[in-house]
Amino acid sequence: MRVEHRTNAAEQALTVAHNLLHPDRPRAFAPVPYFWTDQYDVRLQAYGHPRGHDEHVVVEGDLTQGRFLVAYRTGDRLSAVPAAGLPPRTLRPWREALATDTPWTATAAATASARSVAPHTTAPATHMEDA
Repeated sequence: MRVEHRTNAAEQALTVAHNLLHPDRPRAFAPVPYFWTDQYDVRLQAYGHPRGHDEHVVVEGDLTQGRFLVAYRTGDRLSAVPAAGLPPRTLRPWREALATDTPWTATAAATASARSVAPHTTAPATHMEDA
């Protein structure tokens, strides 16, 4: 997948530097797709692939208040984490979970405060469809 974000370039450089300095322990380049944008007074952020998921769960906040974090499940894996109105540090553990292919049951499904939103089998088209 093509990812056009400055963080992707930085992650490429870190992988190259690691592989040059540690040829005995090469690391594959496997970025977690990411974007952010400020829309008026709300910052939107997302990691992962939010299309084609099986279920999504509001893990933090409230959709009606414009401050939330939602975890998406595809199969038995966490597949995406979009958020609005939350500080970037809130998403860092979720990015790590996506990078390490963490099972769903070890993330949102195990969160006691998680409330299920309508599960569905087909996601609406997003700007990422053509990526």
